[in-house]
Amino acid sequence: MRLALFILIMSKTKNVPIIFRLFIYAIGIYIVEFASGFLLDMLTGSCPWEYKEGLHILGYIRLDYLPAWMGFGYLLEKLVLFFQQLGLIPKYN
Repeated sequence: MRLALFILIMSKTKNVPIIFRLFIYAIGIYIVEFASGFLLDMLTGSCPWEYKEGLHILGYIRLDYLPAWMGFGYLLEKLVLFFQQLGLIPKYN
């Protein structure tokens, strides 16, 4: 499901300049990380990756990890395109 969502976002932003796409990917990752951390904290009383240092929001996400998440989004985009060329992942228009 998450991969399908990523592929859908890729298809909708394919004409957007790369720097903006990378920000969109990072924001999406932050949303998932924050939501899952918040839910885990509410359900179990703790979040496994509770950040206490750096520039963080409520301990669920670290804003200073932005370049790493942008790089991960770039890598994931390239992997998806590669697997689409091999026919292993469907293409969305």
